[in-house]
Amino acid sequence: MTDQDEFPDIPFDFVQEENIAFLEKMTDASEFPFIGIECDPEEAERAGAFSEDAISEADVIASMLEIAS
Repeated sequence: MTDQDEFPDIPFDFVQEENIAFLEKMTDASEFPFIGIECDPEEAERAGAFSEDAISEADVIASMLEIAS
């Protein structure tokens, strides 16, 4: 009898496990902000670290024109 015969087939959902690990890591990061939690680039992007929220060049020019007039 092999080890495989002793254990039933247990479905493993890698994406679900990855999501659970990510949520646990982000929960730890929010509860303990003074402790550095390491993230790989994909996790950091999921957490919003690289979101672009700067104003556009067109908005800058329009703002400058409003100030000048």
